[in-house]
Amino acid sequence: MLRTAVTPRGAALTVAALAAVVVLAALGVWQWERSRPVVDPDSLVTLPVTDVVPTRGRLVTADQGGPVSVAGTWRPDRHLLVADRSDPRGSGEPGRWVVTAVEVAPAAGDRPAVLVPVVRGWVAAGPDDPAAPVPAPAGPASVAGWVQASEPLDTPVEVVQPDGVVALLAAADLANRWPEHVLDAFVLAGDGPDTDPATLTGVDATMPGPVQVARGTRDWRNVAYAAQWWVFAGFAGVLWWRAMGDLAGSRPGAGAAGAPDDRGRSGEEVPA
Repeated sequence: MLRTAVTPRGAALTVAALAAVVVLAALGVWQWERSRPVVDPDSLVTLPVTDVVPTRGRLVTADQGGPVSVAGTWRPDRHLLVADRSDPRGSGEPGRWVVTAVEVAPAAGDRPAVLVPVVRGWVAAGPDDPAAPVPAPAGPASVAGWVQASEPLDTPVEVVQPDGVVALLAAADLANRWPEHVLDAFVLAGDGPDTDPATLTGVDATMPGPVQVARGTRDWRNVAYAAQWWVFAGFAGVLWWRAMGDLAGSRPGAGAAGAPDDRGRSGEEVPA
């Protein structure tokens, strides 16, 4: 096999196979690296929510769960509860999210004000409980938390909620309830020093975070792509091995010593 690999044709095939294996293996490594989760919250930079979520666009998947700040004015007239949310402390008790909108951009001319829903915390409540009044803050708002994509409206909703309670925190639904423009995302308020204490007034529990770390699992689609490239690299090696075997069998004098040839057994002359 080694003698075959150093022949002109064998050397050309060896170089081509080696290049293919290196490229395919590198593509597998690249896909593997792309599958890695984000696990270091300290490396994430806190940005204003209006820099992360376009006013007329959607939250980019890579920014989901990232730290953001919200600065503006509380809108106590834009206040509601979101049903069927479990206790963030892990007790399993049913409850609701407490949501109040923050006006992050005032109305200007024919453009409406821009609102971002802020989940201020959680309150205990059974599915049949009426919407208990929870005080809403007013005045300047200063919130630090984590941005989440708006919930889709295609989620089945079978229970009719009390007044002041919604089943989903969806921008498409809020757009029908509030005349202002609602960003296509919401913010889970944290309880750190950058959050105004008034944000957490009236809630039973604050929201955990950062959510981006909690969802930090590998992207298995990229893992599958990596395995696919590595299989291709192994297949290229198998093809090279077979090609070397075929070349070795086709070389002159490649037969084993003493093997029969066209003249007769063991290379002896055939008697006349």
